[in-house]
Amino acid sequence: AAAAMCALASAALLPRPALFLLFISSSAGSAVLSTTARLRSSLAQHIAPRSALRAMKTLQRTQRETRARASVTDPIWAGESKYLKEQGVRGISADELVRLSEKDDFKDSYVLVDVRPSYRFERASFPGSVNVQKHRLIEGWNTMAILRRLNFAIFMDFEGTEPNDRFLPELETFVSPLLRDNDGKKKQLILIDGSEFGTLTPTSFFPEGKPSNALRSALTILQNGVFKDTVDEKILFLEDSFEALARVGIQLVDKDGKRIDPERYLQVASLGVYY
Repeated sequence: AAAAMCALASAALLPRPALFLLFISSSAGSAVLSTTARLRSSLAQHIAPRSALRAMKTLQRTQRETRARASVTDPIWAGESKYLKEQGVRGISADELVRLSEKDDFKDSYVLVDVRPSYRFERASFPGSVNVQKHRLIEGWNTMAILRRLNFAIFMDFEGTEPNDRFLPELETFVSPLLRDNDGKKKQLILIDGSEFGTLTPTSFFPEGKPSNALRSALTILQNGVFKDTVDEKILFLEDSFEALARVGIQLVDKDGKRIDPERYLQVASLGVYY
């Protein structure tokens, strides 16, 4: 009952932006956002009908697709896409990643970097991957941070993110040592972001492909000369989602290394709830 009252109180404030900003900047407001998020998760797993949850997931997918479409029409993305292709960046499918991971020399030949926010990585990740987040949870409670949180909260997303300004230093710290084995052999970099939209393959609607965090990460790495002396061949990125990995039988792991049953992962994902 308390959770429902908090949710209703938060919803009632939405039409009043000024009051809402003041409210969520307070400790009580933080509690309301946290409680509403937990209520949403509880409803998704135990109460809300599947049809409503599927509709919510469809809405979220449409929003992501719309943002991707807007980026594609931007001439900046067209130039970035061309540059990535010229640098030999290539997408791989879930099936191809599985075939690579089954090779005896996989760990000696590839380094998987998951660029999702750390809280997503801790919930579920590809075994053996290392996390360097391209975007992180919004930090602080200054005016701009509150406005960014509000922008996400309007769409019932209480895990809003912002660019990680420590992305490059963290790459150097956590990934560089992994790119050479003991014999000095170079390894190939595979970027993962769990997105099913990012691609460099042209289509009738997206002639320059569609951007993703993995592709943006590849762009940052190449333009800043990171790993230029330690990466073998060209950067790869996973074009498929984590659901696609689960469908081909990959057992993802949580932050403690515990394996997640693929069927269970797909059941939860089908409800619009993500690990």
